[in-house]
Amino acid sequence: MITINPVANNQNYKNLSFGIFLPKKVFTDIRDIPRMKCGCCGDDMFTSDETKAFINSFAAGSKRALENSAMARYRGTPAFEFLQSLSEIRPKDTIAKLLSVDENKAKLKTLGDRTRLDVNMMSLISEGITVKAPRFMQKLEKYRPHFGAEDAEILNLMDVYALKYPKKTFAEIFNMPEVIEYHREIAALDKKQAAAKKIEVFKQLREFGQQKLLSADRKALQDTNTKAMSILNYEFFEADIKKGLIDDLYNSFVDSAKTRFWRKNLMKIVDELPIPRRTPDDFVVHCVESKKTDKDIITYFAKSLQATYEHFIPRSKDGADIKENIIVLCGKCNHRRSNLPYPFFLRFAPEMMNNLQKQFNKIITFIKHGKLIGYDDYPIVMKENVLTGSDNLIRLQIRDYLDFRKERAVKQVERTQAALVRDDDRINSASGRISEIDEKIKELEVQIRKLKKERQPLKTELEDAKEVYRTSQLDAEDAKAELNSINDSIAQDRETNAILKYKRRNLKK
Repeated sequence: MITINPVANNQNYKNLSFGIFLPKKVFTDIRDIPRMKCGCCGDDMFTSDETKAFINSFAAGSKRALENSAMARYRGTPAFEFLQSLSEIRPKDTIAKLLSVDENKAKLKTLGDRTRLDVNMMSLISEGITVKAPRFMQKLEKYRPHFGAEDAEILNLMDVYALKYPKKTFAEIFNMPEVIEYHREIAALDKKQAAAKKIEVFKQLREFGQQKLLSADRKALQDTNTKAMSILNYEFFEADIKKGLIDDLYNSFVDSAKTRFWRKNLMKIVDELPIPRRTPDDFVVHCVESKKTDKDIITYFAKSLQATYEHFIPRSKDGADIKENIIVLCGKCNHRRSNLPYPFFLRFAPEMMNNLQKQFNKIITFIKHGKLIGYDDYPIVMKENVLTGSDNLIRLQIRDYLDFRKERAVKQVERTQAALVRDDDRINSASGRISEIDEKIKELEVQIRKLKKERQPLKTELEDAKEVYRTSQLDAEDAKAELNSINDSIAQDRETNAILKYKRRNLKK
């Protein structure tokens, strides 16, 4: 992750050409841009995929995972023996990777239900087991410059334990009775001493008020002490931030006080206030009491390196959860900023004024090359939001981007106008054809009206013909009936004549 970012090293992005450095992928989230640098400290940041890969790179191989104390209750079981047989072939592969092989899947199906359940549980446990402590520190070494002061102290302690217990992981080391008890005692002693010191200093401040101040200023000092106590108890501020807030608080009191006294006399007492800070002892105790696995421990450090959304106006102060209120900071700087106003925070991170510009330069480069979609208006809107939110301390330069947008808009207008001309030609052509068709329609309408006139007498003639046809049809039917009647009469007459002729013949005989 320690790479050279050409954008971050040159604020004049207009003449930059990433060439082969630009990825083929098109992004929709600025956190996923590769080699993005923190807008505050300027360090390289992990994308979410890089964070997962980084954490997984610490996973212990199957052989070491099976040796871990977390697997102790499964030793001697059929599940343990099954995984051990697979591990003997590929000891450096993780248990999850071994179980993903088709051949091993088939073998797993032949085992009993209880054994399969134990195998799956051991696979889940192995995901939280990392490499041994020395290898852990070796893999983390090149990232040390990116961590804050408190994390650096934790890493120094872990260096010691990696040398002392090279065959164990950090989760195993921290859970050793002698280790956890030692750090619990130190952490408890530190808290006890800090509490006693805090009581003593606030007592001195009250005595200072009673001895040096007018009654109105005593009440103001009491209120200031209450606010200082709240700052000391706020867990999300780092020690130097708390110190700065408390100094501002008491300096403001001195500026508004009616009583005249030496500022340095009061601030000398204030400087004695013990500023709470997270110590390596607190870290060890927290890991044990929260039952943190080795994977949880490396995840803690990885999150400090990961690109995160930072709401320029904090959500705790009604900041909107939209693109135009978001910059990208590493987890370390995001935590450090907390919800502090930027005019105050910049006193502790003055480099942010330059580093945020470099981050914007890179974002703009990706937008210009079509590698980041959905962010066209982001630099313009964020420039105003950052300017307002920082009380004009951070003035992002986006003139070149505005020129780019203007040039693109001009080209778009030209393309649109050309399209309008083409569409106008098509409209005129279509209109001409429609006019021709309308003329033909008119001609046809005249012919239709003429034919309608000719049709009317023909229709009358047709009706008359139909009437005559119906009359002729009736006459034909009557004639046919009459013919049938005559034929019947003829037939009857012939029959009668034949009968009479027969009778006369018989009489003659």
